[in-house]
Amino acid sequence: MVVKKYLLILIFFSLSIFQTYGQVNIDSLENLLTDSNYYDYDETLFLIVKYYENNNLEKVLNYSKQRIKHYKQTNNIQKLKRAYYVGANIYSKIGLYSFALKNYYKILELKIENDLTHVSWTYIGIGNLYYAQNNLNEAISSY
Repeated sequence: MVVKKYLLILIFFSLSIFQTYGQVNIDSLENLLTDSNYYDYDETLFLIVKYYENNNLEKVLNYSKQRIKHYKQTNNIQKLKRAYYVGANIYSKIGLYSFALKNYYKILELKIENDLTHVSWTYIGIGNLYYAQNNLNEAISSY
């Protein structure tokens, strides 16, 4: 199991090197997601999202939606919050502010005791979103 994780990390870093030289090949990671026996679905989705984060926001959004669905099914609230946060950031980057706000507010609905980090980052994200729309009163009340 540890060997598979290191193999996954090696594949990811190899892909990063290929991307640097314009030889992008992420198919091997994406194919792992179709294997029903694959044990590290979560880590693979995370790596794929990180891979596409700066060059293909549409794919990041699609994989973020997959992560949200997966974490809902597995009832992993902590990671579900992170997936909503990534989705909110992507929606914000592409100018779909109402969808970004929906994701931010979903984070706030998912309550975990003593989870001040996610709550504070969420309010900062909401404030930044309102600021980007020049809605300064809402931005101030969100910070």
